[in-house]
Amino acid sequence: MARRKRTSLIEDLLELFFELTGLFWQIGAMITCLLFMAGLYSLDTLIINYNPPTELMAQIIKNIPWVIYLFPMMIFFLCFVFGVATYSAYKKQNFY
Repeated sequence: MARRKRTSLIEDLLELFFELTGLFWQIGAMITCLLFMAGLYSLDTLIINYNPPTELMAQIIKNIPWVIYLFPMMIFFLCFVFGVATYSAYKKQNFY
């Protein structure tokens, strides 16, 4: 009998949300909207007032300025993935 590898809470939540999105496209649409708003909020906060917490972070950002945009890009990528999953669930529920 194979044991299942332990996963983190975030992985379990994402898996649960994907399963719910496959069953109800409305839940996927709500998750997509919330992720889009979170991405816009993080990008807005980043652009308006970002102060690096340490000197090391300031040096990294000075040398590689795009690194501060990784977190909003990850949120928008998740938004895109949930949007595609929502659209496929909507299409499957309403056109077949």
